[in-house]
Amino acid sequence: MINELFYQPNIPEAGRFLFDEEEAHHAIRTRRHAPGAVLHLTNGQGGLFSCRLLGKEAKKCELEVLNYEQIAPIQPKLHLAVSPLKQEARLEWLIEKAVEIGVSSITLLQCQRTEKTFPKLPRLERLMVAGMKQSLKCHLPHLSGPIGFAKYLENATGNVLLAHCAEGDKKAIGPKWLSAENHLMIGPEGDFSPEEIALAAQKGVYFVTLGNERLRTETAALVGLAEIKHAVR
Repeated sequence: MINELFYQPNIPEAGRFLFDEEEAHHAIRTRRHAPGAVLHLTNGQGGLFSCRLLGKEAKKCELEVLNYEQIAPIQPKLHLAVSPLKQEARLEWLIEKAVEIGVSSITLLQCQRTEKTFPKLPRLERLMVAGMKQSLKCHLPHLSGPIGFAKYLENATGNVLLAHCAEGDKKAIGPKWLSAENHLMIGPEGDFSPEEIALAAQKGVYFVTLGNERLRTETAALVGLAEIKHAVR
């Protein structure tokens, strides 16, 4: 049983390779693994590797591949499209938890009411790696954006679920609204604009409710993701 996972993008399917210095430092100095220990690594693309630690120094430490297997992607596919938050800490928390729940991709959505922000994508990507390792997953979700609301709708394939606070017919998330590929769209704290909601209706988007409570953007995103995950079990 795997209870710890390390990440390295490029790993050969057999033979020896140099351990990434940062991950090696974590394994040797923090986790106190000694030479001969068997570690589990992923390349973030579904590869799961069992490797023997060959050195005790973080710099120029080698690993030997003992076993390799390809893990199938999480099904059905789940894409989160969410408006960036003004407070970076809240966005970072959301990104990490969304990865732990199990998303295929995360897109930062530029809406009419999105406050002007400058998300630090490299930092968000590092948090996604941390979430992947924490939840013992072998697929690193793709991060993109910011992208405009209309453009995202134009490119989305599969079922699109949108949660908004305006009046109108909205359904609870359930299996009949889901397909092999699903998108959950969550707007900014000021909600989607009437024009955006109207455009989504024209595109055949499913409007969903997340309950009667008024939720922050990051809370709404996690509630929606959790309900979708529960619905497809």
